Amino acid sequence: MRVESLHLNSNQIGIVLAIAPFVQVVACPVWTWLADRYPKLHGPLMGILATIGGSSVLGLYFLPEMLTEMDERMMATCVLGFVFAFFGSPICALVDSAVLKILDDQKILYGNQRLWGSVSNGVHILVVGLLIAQYGINIAFAIFFVGLVSFVLLSILFVQFDKHMIHRSSHDNTNNSEDEETNSLLAGKSTPLTGTNYMYDPSSTTWSHYTTHPPRPSRRESQQSQNTRRESIANTLYLSDDQLHTLTNVTTTSLMAMDARIEANHELLQSDMAYPPLGLALSLIPTMDTSMSAFALLGQEDEYGIPEKAILKSYIVYTFMISILLYGISHSMISQFLFLLLKDLGMSPSIIGWTGPIGGTAEVITFWLSRQLFDKYSVTFLMTLAYLSFMFRALVYTCLTSYETKSIIVALLLQNINGFAYALVWSTAVAQVDGFFPVEQRSIAQGILASSFSGLGYGIGCVLGGYIYSVYGFIRLFQTSIAICSISLIVFLSGRR
Repeated sequence: MRVESLHLNSNQIGIVLAIAPFVQVVACPVWTWLADRYPKLHGPLMGILATIGGSSVLGLYFLPEMLTEMDERMMATCVLGFVFAFFGSPICALVDSAVLKILDDQKILYGNQRLWGSVSNGVHILVVGLLIAQYGINIAFAIFFVGLVSFVLLSILFVQFDKHMIHRSSHDNTNNSEDEETNSLLAGKSTPLTGTNYMYDPSSTTWSHYTTHPPRPSRRESQQSQNTRRESIANTLYLSDDQLHTLTNVTTTSLMAMDARIEANHELLQSDMAYPPLGLALSLIPTMDTSMSAFALLGQEDEYGIPEKAILKSYIVYTFMISILLYGISHSMISQFLFLLLKDLGMSPSIIGWTGPIGGTAEVITFWLSRQLFDKYSVTFLMTLAYLSFMFRALVYTCLTSYETKSIIVALLLQNINGFAYALVWSTAVAQVDGFFPVEQRSIAQGILASSFSGLGYGIGCVLGGYIYSVYGFIRLFQTSIAICSISLIVFLSGRR
């Protein structure tokens, strides 16, 4: 909203918004690698990056008074946008990394912590919207400043790690069946199990290296032994004895995130509950930022014992990735300009604030049910449902009338579809990519997926959306978004053949 108050047009706003997605693909791996390499610097690094990135946001407050020429404002806004993208955007990945390090051998509880981030996001969007309606846009900067100072102090004073706090892996013999799986996938000849969405049997997956503790007992066995500590079966790096010494001081964020996912998957497979705990379900779905941090592993394959990274030789794999890229473009064309679109519709900031909790609730519920949906329905059905839901939402938007109470209510209800479609696409894509790649390559594969969606896809969508919105208006913006999403669906379906 402050970018709009600088009197930039939609085209210029799109260019500014496009900076973050492109830069974040590089910034996340850089800063997470540094935090992983030097654990003692993790807390101070979070504080420093938050200070620099947050200062760029606060700088927007002073721009209207400092610069009068439009070209100067645009240039300064782009510079501040770049500073925030490079220093501020990776904060989410570093927070995820800190949580995973704090949890240590109980990474399965990661989703319980992540849930509070979703709750906080929805509540703050609502509260800030109400306050802006009462006191004006400047109150948002005051709230941001208080939150920024609090975060910096907490990060520097309390987020402290020692290299000896991080669990290290021991070794075991590599399973021959896993070698066969890896070789098959590297050759681009993966074959899914008949009648399922999996490229392998998830209930019989074996790991080449365990931690210093054996696999945990089942849920029932754990309940029978109150003194049994919850240990992660997944906190594992696929290394031989002669490679272990290279990781004395290194633990990567992406591998820790994969630990949490493998552990959550193991727990879900052993559970006989119809619906899993919400935190456990969220542990199974990696965040965008943490997924992109996996690019820090590129160029270090020999050190980590990770095989070559690219297996995009299968038609179904690269059509799937192209489809996700196109969906990211169409999705960002609407989501990145949503506040402007809703304002044109006649919504006040207090009503716009409700989009946070409404969309966030639908998103979290969909993530919660994602595993059951993935096991019950085909990937083709789930992705098609998500794409059609997104297009339906955009189509309804084109029929709404500005400053009409009925249209405003419908627009708010459409946020449920937005949260559902986004969460269904992301959770299904994550599960499908896990099926495409062997275990050792999934971290980087998830990084490719995230960069296709929220990196390249969002960046192109911001520029394209800003231009269309500025020149042709919001109706044509929705129509173009629908057209691109339709192409994405066609590409996806062609790969499923």
